[in-house]
Amino acid sequence: ARVIVLSRVDCRVINACTACSRYDWGEFHKLRAGTDDTEDSHEVVRLSLVEFGQECSVDVCVVALGKIGLPLAVQFARSGHQVVGVDIDERTVASVSAGEPPFPGEADLEEYLKEVIGDGSLRVTTDTTGAVAESDVVVVVVPLIVDADARPNFGPLDGATQAIGSGLRPGTLVSYETTIPVHTTRDRFTAALE
Repeated sequence: ARVIVLSRVDCRVINACTACSRYDWGEFHKLRAGTDDTEDSHEVVRLSLVEFGQECSVDVCVVALGKIGLPLAVQFARSGHQVVGVDIDERTVASVSAGEPPFPGEADLEEYLKEVIGDGSLRVTTDTTGAVAESDVVVVVVPLIVDADARPNFGPLDGATQAIGSGLRPGTLVSYETTIPVHTTRDRFTAALE
């Protein structure tokens, strides 16, 4: 079984994916084989996954708990999934573990974070490889840093990708939810994950 790597996947895909025993991955591979990296092709894959899939609970790993990753992890947990949030910053992990968002201003985040930490549907760690090893779905929200001359620094994303690749199991869905140049997922990250 291969690792499935998509970019720009949303909650509908997570709700219709790998842990569902009745899901036909052969159909998914047929759908994916006929697509390219255009936004339209990803929409076709999304809609087809929802069409073929079913509602179910999956183990989700969200890598990077910033202003996008933490609310996303909380939302996945509130939607019935078991979530492990990962961040390399130990202060962020300690804050989130205590039910305290490490940044202010996100509506309802503190209340919802306390809820999902309290009920155990979200836990946090600095161990990316370990978290990935127990997940069906990995959502990567590590930002691509661009300097003043518009040169991207892939270091943080490459590091996260290597840690993810070390923990992947066959059939794991990996989604990069960050702005990256066209074909980066296929040409740069997929080889490190397979």
